[in-house]
Amino acid sequence: MSLLPLLLLGCLTQAPNPLLRGRVLDSQGRPREGAEVFVVSPGVPGLREPEVLRLRSGKRGRFRLRLGQGRMYWAWSHFRDEKGIHHFSGYERGLRPGKLLTLREVQARPSQRLRLKKLAAWGKPSAMQVAWNLDGRWGWIQKTPIDAGGVTKVPDELYFGSWGVWFRVLGADGKILLQGKVFHKKRSLARALWKGLLGKGKDDPSLSFFCPKPTSLSIRVETKGSKEPIPGARLLYRTESEPGFCRAETDGKGRAILRVPEFHRSYRSLEIFVVKEGWAGANAFFNQERRSIQGVFQKNDPKKPVREVVFSLVRDQPFRGKVLGLQGKGLTGAVIRWNISLYERKKDGATWGRSGRSGYTKVGKDGSFELSQIPNNLTRMKASLLLSAETWASLFEEGKAPPLPREPLLPLEWMPYRKTPREFTFDFREQRVQPFQVLGPDGAPAAFARLRWQAGSKRLGDLTGRRGRGFLMLPKGEEGVLFAYREDLGFSLEEPAEVPAGERFLLPQKTLNLKPFKTYLRGKVLDRLGRPLAGVRISGAGWSGNSMRPRDHAFAEMNYTLLKGATAKDGTFSLPYLESPNLEFRVRFFWKNRSKIIKIREIGEDLEIRL
Repeated sequence: MSLLPLLLLGCLTQAPNPLLRGRVLDSQGRPREGAEVFVVSPGVPGLREPEVLRLRSGKRGRFRLRLGQGRMYWAWSHFRDEKGIHHFSGYERGLRPGKLLTLREVQARPSQRLRLKKLAAWGKPSAMQVAWNLDGRWGWIQKTPIDAGGVTKVPDELYFGSWGVWFRVLGADGKILLQGKVFHKKRSLARALWKGLLGKGKDDPSLSFFCPKPTSLSIRVETKGSKEPIPGARLLYRTESEPGFCRAETDGKGRAILRVPEFHRSYRSLEIFVVKEGWAGANAFFNQERRSIQGVFQKNDPKKPVREVVFSLVRDQPFRGKVLGLQGKGLTGAVIRWNISLYERKKDGATWGRSGRSGYTKVGKDGSFELSQIPNNLTRMKASLLLSAETWASLFEEGKAPPLPREPLLPLEWMPYRKTPREFTFDFREQRVQPFQVLGPDGAPAAFARLRWQAGSKRLGDLTGRRGRGFLMLPKGEEGVLFAYREDLGFSLEEPAEVPAGERFLLPQKTLNLKPFKTYLRGKVLDRLGRPLAGVRISGAGWSGNSMRPRDHAFAEMNYTLLKGATAKDGTFSLPYLESPNLEFRVRFFWKNRSKIIKIREIGEDLEIRL
């Protein structure tokens, strides 16, 4: 098997102290006492349940709590003042013990209701409920009843991000009828005053969502070639690539009627997946301009709307695999996280890919697993590994296990053009755990420094902990480049960095010493009249060059992170970066609706950028 671990591996996370400290500030930067703090972690089916932690900030807006190991967390705050106005901080993701978390309020809104217009077309509104996506990932769901007029209460704890908030309308049987998204409605003082002058009362803070009319879509599922009906096939369908699926099932004649929303500004796409045990999956994608059924692209004819979709299934070719421990035996207490990418093919043979389904599969008692019912128009299959705390600890001597990794381990990838078997093997005998200690130029621990190892297409990395310690799980016997950096301290680079091929799974700790940056990108940003511009955003805009050296790729990755910031009040900026004679780096300056890209290779350190 020639599967290669690719892309970023959210490797081992150092958490010497699982205590998270933080504070809540109001929009003016003053401490907020008595604010609710929500800390949420998603669950993993078959491994761990979702976790929702709630607490209140104390004096000076401070709070503290302990986080579980091996979990991803994010947080936000909510405070209701004496006038009934709700104040929210934004989501803070990637929480790490030992790092001070600051939740600053960025949004204020009154108590609100949601009016679901034309909901009666889907049934009796008072028999329905709305399920709200409180944490942005459906890890924390709150349900609210709907009255006869199609109105429901918006949860007080709900924060509206700039991307809006998803919700689901559930029928009396609890099944999803339709999904929607609403956005934060900013209160307009001018609109409120104008309504008052016209005698129309106060400005209504309620939100509204137009529910599209339901339409019927006939589905027929049959065998390819013989066209025999396939009963009991499950149909999963969703709108706007939202993760929640509505469900149906074919009858004895292989038919089913899906009640789906008509295309509208609220719904621009519909996706259907067909799954049946023993058969390869199938999929269809629709929007207002085109449709793709089992990877075959067609343009829509407005005069001939699609009323029936036929899926022709073939026998399943599942992916199989095994999780092996250090003794070569199967490991239990593991879950496979997988996701697929699919293609659409035009008549001229041109193809393009798009994301498909994702899911979790529990590993059996002997460490084996099977990923089945995957569509044939597959361009990529990715799989990675999540372990229970007990299974992770069993890989090490008693008392020597590092903290449970938060991110999936050992990502593997399968692509059809490689013509490799449909197999995934996660073998810990081929891995080595390398502990690190990262020190700053003054010899003090470099807390939360970025740690990376790279060899060709393999890129592994994580952040160090509060004491500058971290771990990477590396493929044994391979040679790559190892580097660490922190924007305000410096960088360290080791080339070549060879992973020992011995029998020892947990390697001795390695120390990396950061060196100060020697080159800086400095200058000033002015408007066309020569006045300094404050708050101009600066970010990396890519790089170019033909170098295949791992060292240059390491410089490119570091510069992408280093070249980020904003201009000061006098329009000046100073950002560290690493020079490479083989690469040309580009930087973007963005202010309001204006932007400019410069090439670092062609200029000196003192720049004058005019927007």
